[in-house]
Amino acid sequence: MDLDKEYGKALPPSKIKPWEENEEGGVVSNPTTQIFDSSDSSKGGLDLSMDMKMYIWVVDKAGCLRVGEECVVGVDLHSGQEKKLGHPTLVKGEPARIAGEITWFENEKKWKVNDISGRYTKNRNRSRAHLDHVVQLFIRAGIQAEIDRVVYSNA
Repeated sequence: MDLDKEYGKALPPSKIKPWEENEEGGVVSNPTTQIFDSSDSSKGGLDLSMDMKMYIWVVDKAGCLRVGEECVVGVDLHSGQEKKLGHPTLVKGEPARIAGEITWFENEKKWKVNDISGRYTKNRNRSRAHLDHVVQLFIRAGIQAEIDRVVYSNA
């Protein structure tokens, strides 16, 4: 499989936020990360809670789907905004192919996927076809999903 064609070229994140860095200067690992490797069916699928409502995801350089919660790790004292562990923490700051969110829509009883990631998808020449392939990864991982919206990828 040509991973560049399926999901786009693996690129480093456009930035790392200070609270996503560890004391050694690396990137922290999101403690909620689940990994689905479609080439290894012995590991099973993903376990997403509908109560959680929204998760972030990336396709890593090896083509594995990584999903986790956008964990709150603090609050910015000046703005009052929550500091969250974003997409780079799913891959410890390593290059990734495409990223976004998967959200449970209770009224429709559906999981929906988008490409919202300012650090792995925005301005990265991704296509709707790349997002279609991500949806197929979710389905193979046992999560019936569909595309919600395409924000950063080209049509």
